[in-house]
Amino acid sequence: MLNGILGGPHTITTRGFPELDGAPGGTLESFGLVGDQLAEFGETADLVHRAVCFVPSVSAVSIRDLDRQDDLYADIDELPPEQSDLDDFLLSGNNDPHCAMTSELGAWVLDRLPD
Repeated sequence: MLNGILGGPHTITTRGFPELDGAPGGTLESFGLVGDQLAEFGETADLVHRAVCFVPSVSAVSIRDLDRQDDLYADIDELPPEQSDLDDFLLSGNNDPHCAMTSELGAWVLDRLPD
């Protein structure tokens, strides 16, 4: 629901697209950032969710087409390697903030650097 931006309350919907905002993957506090900015100007916002999925895991590792809702929840570890356009990747064990370098991911990157 958008209020004020378009001159009053409006509901905007789509059809035929997977619901990417709730898919597993890296998160970004998109709504939280906007809410915080509004608060700085004395406005209020009803934030139900501060963060959304910023890059779904299946998209980050380039897994097939994402035409159906179920595609967002594919068990990437169980897919044949040829289903990804990447030669090698590691998924974080958590839905971490976008671009967060965890010790798990950092160790994986360091293991792949030349000596």
